[in-house]
Amino acid sequence: MEKKKGKKLKYGKKDLLAGWEFDPNEAKVLISIRLDGDVLEAVKAAAAKAGKKYQPWINDVLREITIGANESPLLSAVHDQLKSIQKSVDEKIDAMARRLQELEALEKRRGAA
Repeated sequence: MEKKKGKKLKYGKKDLLAGWEFDPNEAKVLISIRLDGDVLEAVKAAAAKAGKKYQPWINDVLREITIGANESPLLSAVHDQLKSIQKSVDEKIDAMARRLQELEALEKRRGAA
């Protein structure tokens, strides 16, 4: 029997994958990493708070930091809200600066009179 080249599937039904082409960029790669115990506990706590298991959570965080793709809808909404707040604050600062200039000009006119 001749060996076929390519990626072997270890599970799943091959007929369901008819026409499917393996993309290594979409595959999960098993790695080993050493973390400080307190860091791992903090990661697990953050993942649990987000309602995820810690390994997919680490993947999501690393993806966001390195690739910046697939921004979460919640993060996107917070970012948009912060932009809106910043715009409002900038407009108020500009209005206050204009009013201060008006008051300074008025004060000069009163001093000159």
